[in-house]
Amino acid sequence: MSSQADLGALKALLRSDPVVEEGLDEYCVLVADADDFAPWVDAAPRVGEPFARDGSEHEFCLLPNGAVLLYTPLSDDPYVVVGADLREFLGLLLHGNGAQVGGLAYDRDETAEELADGPDADEELSSSEQAALDRLTDVFGLVRWSDPRARLVELQALLPT
Repeated sequence: MSSQADLGALKALLRSDPVVEEGLDEYCVLVADADDFAPWVDAAPRVGEPFARDGSEHEFCLLPNGAVLLYTPLSDDPYVVVGADLREFLGLLLHGNGAQVGGLAYDRDETAEELADGPDADEELSSSEQAALDRLTDVFGLVRWSDPRARLVELQALLPT
C-alpha cells in the first residue's frame, strides 16, 4: 500500500477510534490536514505534504516518493528522512515519541543512539499511548527498526535534491 493510502487509513482510524487519537496526541504525534500547517517565515522552505507535528517546531511530511521527512525549519539540518514510507516511520515511533524523533534535526547521532536504546525505564507510556501504539501495530503491521542509526543514514538518499 502507498504512503498516501496509508495516511488515509491512519486518518480514518483516528476519526473512528478516539483512544488512538488521544494516545498519539499524548505521544507528540498530532496528525492534521495539510491546510492546517501555516508557512514558516525566514526559514528553510517546507518540502512535501505535512501531515503531523510534534506540538513544537517539528513537522512530518510525505515526500512525492512516499518517504517521510522530518522538517524542522529552524534547525541547521532542517530535512531528515525518517522512513521510506509511512509504515516505516510509524515503526520508528516504536522507539520514541514524536518529540524524541524530532531531536534528529539537532543531533542525529546522539538521538539515533537514544532511539536504538529505546525508552528509559522511568519513561513509562500512558495507557492511551500504549493502546495507540498497539492498535497502529495491529493495523499497519509495524516493526521496530533493528538499527536506527544505520537505517537513518541509508534513508537520507531519499531526500530530494
